[in-house]
Amino acid sequence: MSQNVKRACLKTIQASAKNKLEDSGKCVKKPRISNDEAERTKKWLTDEKVEDEGYWKALAEQRRVALEKTLQENEELVTENELLKAEIEHWKKLAEKGMKLAQLLQETVDEESVEDT
Repeated sequence: MSQNVKRACLKTIQASAKNKLEDSGKCVKKPRISNDEAERTKKWLTDEKVEDEGYWKALAEQRRVALEKTLQENEELVTENELLKAEIEHWKKLAEKGMKLAQLLQETVDEESVEDT
């Protein structure tokens, strides 16, 4: 990560935390981190040299796998949605036929009632 990107990221995080505190109007307890940990984090975010490329490769692989899984799930949902839409159309057509049949039956019953009287 370039130093400018890391600095921008750090500024965004700091600004976000500050805005949340100001927006809430409440005093928020800051997380307890040691000065050593804060210094390591600051160094990591602002250091030009990437020390652990394996971490980034592993992170990228995890995200790739998660994306692949999500895309597969999305495809399954699209297929299921299409099937459900087709099923709805089928039931609508059957309902229309049932309504026509009920109407025809009602007309027949009404005609027979008139003839009986």
